[in-house]
Amino acid sequence: MLQRILCCWLLFICSIQAAFEVQNNAAAIIAGGGQVSIAPEGSNPAALVNNRGFAGSLNYSNLYGIKNLRLWNCNFFYTTRRQSGYALRLHALGNPIYQEKTLSLACGQLILPLIALGISVNYYDLTIADYRHTSALGFNCGAKFFPDTVLSFGLYFENVNAPKICAGQESLPQVFAFGWRWQPIRRGELSGELYKDTQRPFTFRSGVRIEIIRGCYLLAGIQLNPDRLAGGLEINWRKIRIALAVQHHPTLPYTFYYGCGINL
Repeated sequence: MLQRILCCWLLFICSIQAAFEVQNNAAAIIAGGGQVSIAPEGSNPAALVNNRGFAGSLNYSNLYGIKNLRLWNCNFFYTTRRQSGYALRLHALGNPIYQEKTLSLACGQLILPLIALGISVNYYDLTIADYRHTSALGFNCGAKFFPDTVLSFGLYFENVNAPKICAGQESLPQVFAFGWRWQPIRRGELSGELYKDTQRPFTFRSGVRIEIIRGCYLLAGIQLNPDRLAGGLEINWRKIRIALAVQHHPTLPYTFYYGCGINL
């Protein structure tokens, strides 16, 4: 058992070269392929204009089944009738030895019927046992385009100011993502995304979301380079949302993601 745990840790460290690499663990997003530039619960602040009123969500996962390697994400959203969206996000990853925490404030605004713009600021905090904690500040921006009622596009840039942590010795990942969503029928949609960060080559992500019965959605997604498969369910009952996702990793064990939310 000890040998297995050590092997998993080594693989995990090798696969994540910089802190704060995990952008989003919302179960519904993971199940649909992991696109961060399109969904209101994703990372793109411009997508906040798609929300309505007050909303909140909580997401949890135990990454790769590694003991105590837990990932939490808590979100609060508010969108006005004039389609100005605001969000407060709390993100925590780690175990008793290594902990990443992120506090994010975001706002988005529909400036034209076809275009929304958004900006967010992230406060990153890294704590390692027996060492002083270190922090950094990052800025993100994004845009969303609505050419018609069934098609939308998202453009997202993360850490545009190139922040560094650990006394300026470690660069945090910078991200570019371009995504699209197509909903040709009321009960189904197709989405895709080109994703690039400073640590890895371009990645393609795609997913489908189908309403199998009223309020119950089946989601499936794929990511290429590295290759990953994902799937899950999302249930909307009155003002409550529940989501479950499972993601395949080519080397490490499967990861299960759990999410719940409420719309007011």
